[in-house]
Amino acid sequence: MSSSEEQAELIYQALDGYLNSLCLESLMHGLYTAVLLSGLSNMLFNKRGRNRLFMAAIIAVLYSFETVHLGVRWYWVRQAFIVNGDSRTAIFESFLSQDYQWMWAVSGVFASLNILIADCVLIWRAWVVWDRNYKIVIVPIIGAILEIIFDGFFLYQDIGHTSSTSLSNWGPDAVDWGTAYFTMSLITTVLSTCLVVFRIATMGRGASHAVSLRSYRGVIEIVIESAALYAVSLIIFLAFFIRDDPRSVYPQAILNSVTGIAPTLIVARVASGRARPDESWATNSSATVTSYFSRRSRGNDRISLPLNITMKTSTDVALDVINDSDLATWKVHGLPGDAASSRISH
Repeated sequence: MSSSEEQAELIYQALDGYLNSLCLESLMHGLYTAVLLSGLSNMLFNKRGRNRLFMAAIIAVLYSFETVHLGVRWYWVRQAFIVNGDSRTAIFESFLSQDYQWMWAVSGVFASLNILIADCVLIWRAWVVWDRNYKIVIVPIIGAILEIIFDGFFLYQDIGHTSSTSLSNWGPDAVDWGTAYFTMSLITTVLSTCLVVFRIATMGRGASHAVSLRSYRGVIEIVIESAALYAVSLIIFLAFFIRDDPRSVYPQAILNSVTGIAPTLIVARVASGRARPDESWATNSSATVTSYFSRRSRGNDRISLPLNITMKTSTDVALDVINDSDLATWKVHGLPGDAASSRISH
């Protein structure tokens, strides 16, 4: 294949990617709109959640950012195909025209803001489920700060690239800084995701809010609370991006919407009161144990005596009962030294 034929093939792949990725992002934005409306309705009509208006504002801002990003890309693609669409070469050159640098800037800034807010929401959720322990989330916080720095250099290189990089999707300098930026975002996301998953999997065994990981509800809780879909989307996009693959526009189109969908699900779940109460993540939570002691009376009737025990403990609580005809002995496990025990006579 000659160089001209190779160039024509690359131009065809690029134009095909620009058009199809816009269609894909539009479809994902429709799904995002449905998720947003469902979340807002649950938040605004459910009186159990806290700070509902503030959280509704957060997800509305995320949605507006993604809508602006999609609108700018739609205008950019329309200008290339409709206004400047005399030939494939003319269309391709239109995409790289310096006249549209403001579009690259607006599109890039709003996409970056969405990613930053999504990461911050995930860090916040990890902080909450770990009982507001800042030591746990210090590494993700540092990652978010570095993410902002790398993103600044990435946007500068991406917006400033010229037609000298016409046969690459991003340009070599933008790929270098973008790899650092998206990798740092991925590290922040994966760390926060793992923290949330680990906490849900190990917290609250035997408590009233415990959820089996094998149950449908348990799987849904982990997927939503950990923003696992966002992490997977970011990993797939990064695999294409680091090779400056023209096909990276497809996972990018999905990532743009998932970046908003994941935090919307988390925030809507919390604000509507469907998530576990914040108090249930505390290490010193109240545990109430109820047991029934029974004995047979002389008339062979069984008498049940309820026993309620409420205590502060950071571990699981178990209650052993030894029952005979006249005496019940109980012992609570999970307290220091298993020292709390008593005898109750009937």
